Amino acid sequence: VTRRHLYIEWETGDRELYVLQEDPHETRSIHHTADAALVGSLEDRLDALKACSGQACRDAEDAS
Repeated sequence: VTRRHLYIEWETGDRELYVLQEDPHETRSIHHTADAALVGSLEDRLDALKACSGQACRDAEDAS
């Protein structure tokens, strides 16, 4: 979750992306139509959070 987006990767491989200000109830995923650079950035951030500990987690959480 960033200030603007909610990005989800499910264990099944499905992915969802929501623009929280425009869709606060998370009813319309834009993953398939979103800018590839945005999706890539969110994927990278999630990967960093999966593998981090300590200060590295705080740094990854603060990146937005």
